[in-house]
Amino acid sequence: MPEETKPLFKSATFIGVIIMVLAQVAALFGYHYTPDDISVVTDQTAVIVSAGGTLVGSVLAIWGRIRATKRIGSSGTE
Repeated sequence: MPEETKPLFKSATFIGVIIMVLAQVAALFGYHYTPDDISVVTDQTAVIVSAGGTLVGSVLAIWGRIRATKRIGSSGTE
């Protein structure tokens, strides 16, 4: 069976590298975070990650169960 591929821009690794490169370029051009900036970003990130994680986890669980083709349970062969 041939391996499935995806476009480069859909790769989480590629997107992460692009973000890292953009951050480095910004630093080269003199943009630096102050301690106050980091504090605000950290606080907001914690709130967003917490709320986002709950939302994504809930939606994923419901979506996974809806599209499932098999029942949950042991196969009885263990």
